Amino acid sequence: MGLIIAFAIPMLAFSESEIFSSECFLTENDTLSPSMIYDLKAEKIEGLSDTSLLMFSDPETYFKRTYRSYCNDYLSLRNLYKEFPGSASIRHHFYDEYAEISYSDDNYYSIRFTQSSYTGGAHPNSWAQHWIIDKKTVGVVDFRDIFKDNAEESIKELTDKALIKQFKIKDLSKIVFNPDYQVSKDMYFIKKGIVFQYDAYEIAPYVYGSIEVFIPYKKLKNLMK
Repeated sequence: MGLIIAFAIPMLAFSESEIFSSECFLTENDTLSPSMIYDLKAEKIEGLSDTSLLMFSDPETYFKRTYRSYCNDYLSLRNLYKEFPGSASIRHHFYDEYAEISYSDDNYYSIRFTQSSYTGGAHPNSWAQHWIIDKKTVGVVDFRDIFKDNAEESIKELTDKALIKQFKIKDLSKIVFNPDYQVSKDMYFIKKGIVFQYDAYEIAPYVYGSIEVFIPYKKLKNLMK
């Protein structure tokens, strides 16, 4: 009888979305005073050991830590509220965060963490971050793992063309702050290609919001490992 050898392969398991919410009032026991509301919606990923991804591996712990931090920052405005109750910086603040699985195939998961907040000022702000998870190793895959050395220049040419087509312009400088912008390392897989994501203000004015540049695999295949 032949020897049977079993290998332990890391496994990822997913739970249903978990939702957390809490409110912090600027004046204790005064529900009419300005407040800060923090909402987190997360998809928990069992088996993910990367401690920097706590919002996916243990969203409840992440929520408690983050809420307390946001609340403490907000409560630091108490003295300002007493002196200037009409100040814009102490109006109702909010933080909304979402930890979600955006795409899955046979080899990888793409996960996304998005945040939006209002902490005073002219408008809310929002930003996003993505990670690609290798299903076999349950580890994060980054730009250097995916693309060959010196691929960035060629990818920049592709993103330039994609932006020109996306915004229907001839001169890229009409959209971006600097045509010599860097290729985003914040990216994620979809079925037919890779999306390179830029937050508002990162390469273009706020009015354009988050900019996502899709490049098909067929245009990237010679640049990928």
